[in-house]
Amino acid sequence: MRAPWLWVVAVMIVGCTSEVPEPADFFFPQHGSPLGTGDLALLEGTLVAADGCLWIEAGDGSRHLVIWPSDTGRGMINGQPAVLGPGNELLAETGSHAMLGGSGTDAGTALRLAGEIPAACAGESFWVVSTVESRP
Repeated sequence: MRAPWLWVVAVMIVGCTSEVPEPADFFFPQHGSPLGTGDLALLEGTLVAADGCLWIEAGDGSRHLVIWPSDTGRGMINGQPAVLGPGNELLAETGSHAMLGGSGTDAGTALRLAGEIPAACAGESFWVVSTVESRP
């Protein structure tokens, strides 16, 4: 005879699984290093989604294609692209003010780090991220 409590425990476990957000459909280039590794120059601006790309738009109006660390991922928050960190923690969402540690690079290095870059995302400036801090 099976113990009736086993069925209850099985139902509770299935009901408690965490839901992972669906990946969004936008270009999300990544480099090979994890979050917290790399240069620490600072780029501040607003995280902007446009033309299927995620940009950081600085106060002077310049846009920089962001190349994210290897242990980050893309997600959606309120129907807008977002950046998730290890364990699916929210790092930055579209429209938030972001402070990105890292360094700027040229198109050739961006291509070597992140692979093929769609024409819509291939701007003149690229930012290789090492740290992320954001606020609404």
